[in-house]
Amino acid sequence: MSTQLFSLRYAGTAIVNGEMEAKDVAPAIDAIGAVFAEASKVLTDNQVSSSIRIRSAIKKKSIDLGFIAEIIEKAQPLIDLAVDDPGFTAKMLWKSIKGATKALKWLKGRRYQTEKKGNEVVIRTPDGDERTVDSSVVVLLKNFKIRALLYKIIGRPLESDGIDTSSISGEGEEPITVTKKEAEYYYPPPPSDEDILEDEREEFLTVVTPQFEEKYKWRFSDGRTTFNATVKDGVFQKRISESKELFGKGSILAVRLRVIQRIEKGTLKTDYEVLRVKRHTPPQQQGSLFDEH
Repeated sequence: MSTQLFSLRYAGTAIVNGEMEAKDVAPAIDAIGAVFAEASKVLTDNQVSSSIRIRSAIKKKSIDLGFIAEIIEKAQPLIDLAVDDPGFTAKMLWKSIKGATKALKWLKGRRYQTEKKGNEVVIRTPDGDERTVDSSVVVLLKNFKIRALLYKIIGRPLESDGIDTSSISGEGEEPITVTKKEAEYYYPPPPSDEDILEDEREEFLTVVTPQFEEKYKWRFSDGRTTFNATVKDGVFQKRISESKELFGKGSILAVRLRVIQRIEKGTLKTDYEVLRVKRHTPPQQQGSLFDEH
């Protein structure tokens, strides 16, 4: 197992005595783990698993989040990297993610072309600017999921009032600092037909139309919109078949919901999957906790 220490810092007038709105920082913490997982998947074809642990302290005028990235298994990367160690390590993964972060700041939203030279790639912009990077950096730059996650970590917190800078750095390294004006450099490009975004979250859903055969989709409302969803909870389906779950108008389910978005021929498509039903509240009862069934 290999490890890499790095940190993420947010600073600005909105941070008082080391306190920051949870809604501003929580998506970034979640995205840290996701970007490492996705990058290791892209660069090694799922041959390694990675994990992220928080190790940080909170300061009065900034939020400093420390992390430990771990690679559980060694594997050969799919591409040649300009490093001496032939095995894929946490240090190599961090180097690729850091390189993509630096490249986006340098590109400033400009279009670019690439030219491969051995283990490295030359990035050129239309105005004649150029930079040489590891080939892994370009792989990550061209990956929509990676770009969307980097935006969550670096760019999106800067859209909140009072958050003026985002910084990320490895242990003993100079930080890459992004200002509020530079946040737009991290906007992900329009997704291609192959790009897919997935999100899982806890939700309360009102049952609009139940289905008692697994092959059919249920219809739910989340209070804002109605949608069809596949219920994938086998335990819940069994309880229905055994008549242990009864539904009436206004029945509410506390669920783990997966939302899958993709582009098909230029049109956004969204699919919903109920992974687990944690609680079923009939209309005559009330409840607000996500309890396991």
